[in-house]
Amino acid sequence: MGLWIASNVAGNVALWVVMHAEEIDGYMWANIATQISDWIGILSSIATLLVVQRIYAMQMASLRMSAEAVDLS
Repeated sequence: MGLWIASNVAGNVALWVVMHAEEIDGYMWANIATQISDWIGILSSIATLLVVQRIYAMQMASLRMSAEAVDLS
């Protein structure tokens, strides 16, 4: 959840920098802010994928244990 919030904050900062850029220096900072925002978004996506994989693995383990319990009865 922390990466999701950081991604949103970084995106808002990047947008603010882009909207207020008037010269080449401003556009350079806007580029850097956008790249940072994009990298945080990528990290957030990877973290989400890992959570989904872990939940799937736990569900499959639970299903296997349920199937084994039925077979033993």
